[in-house]
Amino acid sequence: MVKARKGLSSVMGSLFLIVLVFVAWTFLFRYALFYVHVAQGNPDISLSSTVIQLNGGVNNGGVCMVEVNVKNGDLPFTLTGIVVSVNGNVVFNKNAGSVYTSFNQTPNAVSLPLSLRPNQDYTIYFFIAQQPINTQHPVVSIEGYFGSNYIEIQSSAQVMYG
Repeated sequence: MVKARKGLSSVMGSLFLIVLVFVAWTFLFRYALFYVHVAQGNPDISLSSTVIQLNGGVNNGGVCMVEVNVKNGDLPFTLTGIVVSVNGNVVFNKNAGSVYTSFNQTPNAVSLPLSLRPNQDYTIYFFIAQQPINTQHPVVSIEGYFGSNYIEIQSSAQVMYG
């Protein structure tokens, strides 16, 4: 009777050790994938942007609303700046001040730098005045820290007229 219990506890101890090793390997594998992903410089962040011309013509300045959609990956991302350029020329550089996170009667203003949690989608709005933004290659770039690495991600912007 005593030997049967000792054998059963050995089996249970072995199963516990196997489960513990499996959990440890799973954690290490997940951490290693994050490290390799960041070390290769391939942040898991997607960016899309839209420039809406509210008034003014194609070549003269008016007021534009810029909508930037950022989908964060598995690590924290700190957004420190937004740059809008047309045909290679920077027309707007926002690295301080307020941006809006909702576009309704009572917009929610937040300040840059803006911290995004892992796996978070964020829509940011801001306005540009008296800058000609035409349909020829507007590019919106975001800058910030992904983990401890400073990165810049660019996206071609869709231009709409409102």
